[in-house]
Amino acid sequence: MSHGKKQIVIETKYVKYGCITMAIILLVAAIGTGVWLYPQLDASHKFWRETMNDLREQNIMKISWPGLELVATEETKDEGFEPELPRITKCYRLTISGEEARQLVLKSAAEEGWVENPATDSSYPRSGFKRVNSRLINLTISEKRSDCKRYPEASFQVTVYY
Repeated sequence: MSHGKKQIVIETKYVKYGCITMAIILLVAAIGTGVWLYPQLDASHKFWRETMNDLREQNIMKISWPGLELVATEETKDEGFEPELPRITKCYRLTISGEEARQLVLKSAAEEGWVENPATDSSYPRSGFKRVNSRLINLTISEKRSDCKRYPEASFQVTVYY
């Protein structure tokens, strides 16, 4: 040694243990951050699932009517970063007239607390709404089959959506 300075010698085992300790600390911090961030990142999907469950729980979607034969049920999917809003459509084949079908569904809807939209007249499509958990759910009754195009035998649809 020159000029009266002392040389500090660090053994490699201490460097090795220090690196391992630092790696463990960083791993624990990363896991903690992921656990903390997951609920924030999943918030929109959680809301989507809650609203879809609200739609599924509506009695209007569980009722069967004479003269309306259920062909299929179409639901939007919770896919991607911004999924399409929750929507359920029941596609029916009619063995009664469209007017009779419309009246059956409207009667059931009124009994379940749905309010007909005053902006619609007696022609198609008919619509209504219902407040659930401080949010409005919409109901549409139609013969246009916009959501039932894959089912040519279906000539009537009932849709609930947010």
